[in-house]
Formats: sequence, structure tokens, C-alpha cells
Amino acid sequence: MRVDKKELRRLIHMLPKENMVLLRRVLGLLSRVAQRSQTNKMTASNLALMFASSFLRAPGQGAEAFSSAGRLIFFGDQ
Repeated sequence: MRVDKKELRRLIHMLPKENMVLLRRVLGLLSRVAQRSQTNKMTASNLALMFASSFLRAPGQGAEAFSSAGRLIFFGDQ
């Protein structure tokens, strides 16, 4: 599944201010962890696998919806 960067930006800007601030802080933290991946083995891909079920599931949807780890979302021109 491909997600358009402009559409993603539009959706993020629709978030309540508090949620946007939290998202920026969490993504900043994950970015710093990924920058040290040679030491901690947590590449961006590994972090995505670890956190996707928490960040991307709908309310009321259980973690079992992400039990098939084969689903990946690609942003932009990766």
C-alpha cells in the first residue's frame, strides 16, 4: 500500500493540536533510536514492526489484526 506524502500531511494537520505535538515527540524519539541502530539494532524497519500495531489500529481493534507481519505501508518514493 502506498500513501501519498501530501495526503499524509493533510491528515496529520487534521489532528487535534495535542495529538500532533505528541506525534512529533514520539517520531522524534523513534528517529533518535533509529540513528543509533548500529548499536541498538533498531532500524526504522524494526521500529515500524514494533510500533505499527499500536499506532495504526482502529479503536476496538485487537492486536491480532497485525499478526500477519507481511503488511507494510510505503510512504512516497521508497
